Amino acid sequence: MSQSFQEEVAPIEKSNSIENEVEYLISLEREGEYWDFKEKHYSNKSDLLFDIICMANTLSDRDAYIIIGVTDNYELKGVTGDPSRKNQQNLIDFMKNKPFAGEVRPIVELHTVTVNQSELDVIVVKNSYDVPFYLSSRFMQVNANYIYTRVGDTNTPIDQGADIKNVEDLWKKRFRLNQSPLEQFKYKLQEKDHWVERPGDDFWYHRYTPEYTIEIDMNWEADRTEFYSYLMPNQTTMWGSVSLKYHGTTLYSSGAVILDGGRFKTSVPDWGNIEDSNNCGDSLLYKYFIKGDLNHLLYHFFNDNHLEYEMAQQQFKQVVMFFEDSHDKEVFEEYISNRIQSTMNEVKQRIANSNWLSRIEEGFAEKIATGKILKSLYDSD
Repeated sequence: MSQSFQEEVAPIEKSNSIENEVEYLISLEREGEYWDFKEKHYSNKSDLLFDIICMANTLSDRDAYIIIGVTDNYELKGVTGDPSRKNQQNLIDFMKNKPFAGEVRPIVELHTVTVNQSELDVIVVKNSYDVPFYLSSRFMQVNANYIYTRVGDTNTPIDQGADIKNVEDLWKKRFRLNQSPLEQFKYKLQEKDHWVERPGDDFWYHRYTPEYTIEIDMNWEADRTEFYSYLMPNQTTMWGSVSLKYHGTTLYSSGAVILDGGRFKTSVPDWGNIEDSNNCGDSLLYKYFIKGDLNHLLYHFFNDNHLEYEMAQQQFKQVVMFFEDSHDKEVFEEYISNRIQSTMNEVKQRIANSNWLSRIEEGFAEKIATGKILKSLYDSD
């Protein structure tokens, strides 16, 4: 194909998503916990910083929007010709030298969208678990050591701190205490140095909350392999399962596999199936991870830095997809389903042109060729 999935599809996805959401929020004709409207760009630096801090400390647990170019009556005025208009670099420069406690500051982005032919700017304050954000020294009217937040459609008054209950909720968010044990696993798996492995037992417990455990049960199955086993120097494969447990209760389980004669351990990627959009009955099977979900986090948890592991991992990644999120997966599958005949022909051609692939079992050869071609079309790992 002349264009990759990323070149043809990805660049418009993010901007369209924000634009559609902004249009919907304007239609509500009210402000809310994670969105606010401004008629003009900020001319007062103190007001800009204050509003960003309030939005960063919202309890809505999602990105927050400051939508500029909308009047108090929710009419579209736009930002064209606004003398105080800022761009992304202006925002970065503004934020980087502010005296945030611990030098931890909110991440902000500026997006320009068009709604009903009016150009609007949207300051996106990214969701973060580093809350609460606050200043260690005063900046203009923004007080030092005051925790500001936003409740409903109202910011904390600039000369007051947030209510103690709201402050407690922000600290709970920081330490994930407002999440279920399964959600906390997502956080804990990313801190590998907090886990203690019981020697020779394929068992880990969390150093600070030992009620969280990871357990692997491996079984030798000499007659079973997987298509990516053929990419390894040593095709010996061991299969089993990995379980995430809380107080001994299994909250999540997945397949586990050890490849390359014991050099590479991973959770087993999920199967995906792409069907022909023309309902011709053709389909492509492939393996994938979705970044940030439990299965992918386990894949990273088992990462090892030694050279042999990394070499095996590179072979594995040649045929396994790594999607940014479930929407990314859906868009890519739709992209392939509309081109499935040409993709399948390319798979067959790849096998026919490879002496190595043509010598191994047909089903495995097809899956290896499919994985490599899909990876090249996606153009990302």
